[in-house]
Amino acid sequence: MKKLLALIPILLMATTALACGDFGTLNLVQKDPSTWATVQGATGTFQYWTDTSFNIVKTCVDKTKNVCDWQKACTTKTRIVCDWEKVGGVWRNVCSPVQYQNCDWWKQVCAPVTYQDCDYSKVKVETPKFDFDGKNLQPNTQYSLISYAEPYPGTGCVLLGTGTADANGKVDIDGVMQPLVYNTYTSGEYAGQTGAKIWLVPSSDVTCPAGFSAWNPTTYLFETKLLKQ
Repeated sequence: MKKLLALIPILLMATTALACGDFGTLNLVQKDPSTWATVQGATGTFQYWTDTSFNIVKTCVDKTKNVCDWQKACTTKTRIVCDWEKVGGVWRNVCSPVQYQNCDWWKQVCAPVTYQDCDYSKVKVETPKFDFDGKNLQPNTQYSLISYAEPYPGTGCVLLGTGTADANGKVDIDGVMQPLVYNTYTSGEYAGQTGAKIWLVPSSDVTCPAGFSAWNPTTYLFETKLLKQ
């Protein structure tokens, strides 16, 4: 197998980038590993798109302003109060200091008050998503949908999602698109192109980002074209 893969020269190591475009479709098929020609068997459809939503963001800053009100404003004052008292049989004018409140009923009182001045803005949020539907697969088998990293054993691959085929060999895998692996080719089928390979592989054969631990290509679904940046 390694000899076959050696026939596919790679100019650059795999790089990662987000999938682009609002919508796209990629068919996955079984291939004859001796010729890499498409053969009848299991198939899959990989669709990807970008969900657009908007978040409302509230931004506030603290500000200060004077707030005034008409209030009863009082100050404490002192005055001397005198009264005639009989002390030792003698009447005397006895005086003593007395405090009282001197109030201004119509005084305007102002004080600084802190408040929040807020603006609301709409922020665009774009979320890349995907959906994969496979059929005629091995029933009750767990599969991994991956973005393959050249060269073999695929070290640096990215796991997009996993799913288990039902009794009829159908599987559905969907979720948020992860950064894909883009390989650059100098010869072969994809000479002069840069793009991502999307494969469906039994989970027992691959662990991303480590790569393949076994190679059973007759059980895999391969890309029919590169997914471009």
